[in-house]
Amino acid sequence: MRISVSVGSAYYDGENWADLVDYVKAADRLGVDAVWSAEAWGMDADRLDQLGRLMDLLNAVNSEVADNG
Repeated sequence: MRISVSVGSAYYDGENWADLVDYVKAADRLGVDAVWSAEAWGMDADRLDQLGRLMDLLNAVNSEVADNG
């Protein structure tokens, strides 16, 4: 069985970004397989920068986990 979590919502404005990052890191440490982010038609263009930052952070977490084995 694979486990996933969801972050944010279609109307997430980027506040409390550090809390979101901590949540994703904790999920990764607990063995969560995937993190999903909501989207909504017409709002995606405004959120691409935030999604890019989230992907950068997720890649950094994955690298950290791989390095610490």
